[in-house]
Amino acid sequence: MAEPWLDIVEKLTEFFATDQIEASARQTGFVRRTSTITGKLFLALMTIGAWSTPKTSLAQLAAKGAHLPTPVDLSPEALHQRMTRRAVAFLRALLQRALAKLQTEDRVCDAELFAPFNAVHLADSTGFELPPSLKDLFPGSGGGASTAGAKMQLLWVYLSHSFAQLAWVAGTTPDNKYIDTVVKLAQRGALFLFDLGYFKIKALAQIAEAEAYFLTRLNHQAVAQIHSYLATL
Repeated sequence: MAEPWLDIVEKLTEFFATDQIEASARQTGFVRRTSTITGKLFLALMTIGAWSTPKTSLAQLAAKGAHLPTPVDLSPEALHQRMTRRAVAFLRALLQRALAKLQTEDRVCDAELFAPFNAVHLADSTGFELPPSLKDLFPGSGGGASTAGAKMQLLWVYLSHSFAQLAWVAGTTPDNKYIDTVVKLAQRGALFLFDLGYFKIKALAQIAEAEAYFLTRLNHQAVAQIHSYLATL
C-alpha cells in the first residue's frame, strides 16, 4: 500500500509545474548537472516527506526514495551533501513562488484600497520548537517547552507579490525587536501593517520620519513608551 504522503508528492506538480521546479533548481545552482536528486525529489523529501514523520532522520528520508512511483536509490550521505546554501536558496525561491501564486488567487482586498501607497509591507512571524541539540544556534524558552526554538520572520510586499525579508531568528527574539530590521525599508509613500507584537514607539517614529505610514493596534502601554522615547530625544 502506498504511503499517504506519496499522493501529496504528486500534487506538487499541480501547484508547481515540474519544469518550474527544475528551472529554480538550476537558477539557484542547486542542480548543476544530471543527478539522482532532482529539484522535485529534494523539494518533496524536505517538505512533505519530512512532515509525514514527527522526527525524521536522513536515513528515513533516503528510504522514502524507494517508495516513490519511480523508485530512487538514495543514501543518507548523498542527502547530507546536498544540504548546502544552494539548497536553502532553492527552497527559498520556491517559497516565494508559492506565496506569489497564492496571492494571484481571489483577493480579499479591493485593489483601490491600497491605491494611495507605492508599497504595502505586511510583517508577521511564526514560531516552532526544535530539537534541544540546536539550543546554541536557536535558543528556546525552555520550561515546559523545548530549550531550542526558532521563529520565521516574513515581510511580504503585497503589491509586488514578493517578500523583502525572510529570516530565521531565535525563538526567544521578540517581534518588537525584529521590527527594527523591518523599518529600515521605510520610504516615502509606503504602508506597513503588523500586529501588536511588533509595537514599538521608536520604530513607528522612524516610519513617520520617512514619510511612510503604519497600521497596527494601539498598545495600552503606549503612553509610557511615548514618554520614554521622548526622554531620549
